[in-house]
Amino acid sequence: MKSLIADAFTAMRAEQSTWHEFVDKIDWLRERGAVSEIDYVLLRQSLQTRALILVDTGRQPEAFTEASVERVLAKAHRNIAAQALDDAATAREDATIARAAEERERLEKESLVAAQVRIAAARQQRLESGVDRITRLVTVGLMSVLGIVALIGAIFSIPGMADGRTSGTVGLGVSACVVVLSALGLYSIVTERGFPWASRELQRRLRPSIRVLVVGRDDDAS
Repeated sequence: MKSLIADAFTAMRAEQSTWHEFVDKIDWLRERGAVSEIDYVLLRQSLQTRALILVDTGRQPEAFTEASVERVLAKAHRNIAAQALDDAATAREDATIARAAEERERLEKESLVAAQVRIAAARQQRLESGVDRITRLVTVGLMSVLGIVALIGAIFSIPGMADGRTSGTVGLGVSACVVVLSALGLYSIVTERGFPWASRELQRRLRPSIRVLVVGRDDDAS
């Protein structure tokens, strides 16, 4: 680039009258067929080639011969080829930089999406763990209430304890708890599943309702 600027500056500094003498010789060489149409345009129009002519001849039109033309054109073609190679290398470098930037942007987007997925998964896991804890607590509470009420019913069923204090609605509730607890005991004996199974089954049935209360419905979350 610096060489091109220097050549253009040298060519522009040449006096027009001096350059016209070179142009006349260029036209004469063209008429003789010493230069092709492409080289003719190159000699006439290119500032870089003009600078090469002036440097090669020492700004002396009489020194401009066919040998000078050959030297100037050979160097001009080398310069053009070198410039083309530089442009191609620059284009490849720019393309490489652009691809690297695109790849970096793609990786950053993928990393961001992955991070968002991990955060969402962790949040969902925390919510599900909370639902499990709450479900266990509710189940333990219900089973405990059932056992306590059944125990109270059993105490009041002892002769001498049943003095009418458990009549009415309370008595009906206590009786129901005793019946349920007895049924569970009988079921555990027959099926060999026991109270742990009953606790797990109760958790399984309670969990969907508790999950809706804690997390919300899947349709609302989406």
